[in-house]
Amino acid sequence: MELKMYRRAADKKSQAKNLRLDGLIPAVIYSGGKAGDTVAVDAPSFTNFLAKLKRGRLPTIQFTLVGEDGQKRRALIK
Repeated sequence: MELKMYRRAADKKSQAKNLRLDGLIPAVIYSGGKAGDTVAVDAPSFTNFLAKLKRGRLPTIQFTLVGEDGQKRRALIK
């Protein structure tokens, strides 16, 4: 499953709320003990995927997040 990923600033909770109002889901990507990268993913695409998913399968699904520059990162949801 590929999702479009957008970089975002992690300043305040109000910014995360505004992202949700704009149809994006705020997220943090952790990798190799480094500080987390703050991103946002497209909410409608993710919601459509969840609607088709069988119960209990989400922890085993690997997502490919595609950045604005075309860079791809694999991720699991925790």
